[in-house]
Amino acid sequence: MVGWDKGFVHEPTRGEKIAQFLTSNWPLFLPGLVFLGMFWLWQTRGRDPPEGAIAVQYEPPGGLTPGEVGTLVDDDAGMRDITATIVDLAVRGVPDD
Repeated sequence: MVGWDKGFVHEPTRGEKIAQFLTSNWPLFLPGLVFLGMFWLWQTRGRDPPEGAIAVQYEPPGGLTPGEVGTLVDDDAGMRDITATIVDLAVRGVPDD
């Protein structure tokens, strides 16, 4: 039989066991740390302000035509924007000549 004499290798203390556990398993704590960090960011910067509601605007701002507003919104003058401009001109009674 092969062995060592008692006391040749000392048994780890409670603090050394805890240090070994933390050193070996530190990745297990990353999700908790990330959650706490994200929760803090959400609390400090991510929540909506508590003051009043945002009013919806149903008409184009500043005398712009619906086609101009549609182009500003999505950076594309599509058929929908052109059709909206034609309908707007008809509603305002612009002559077709």
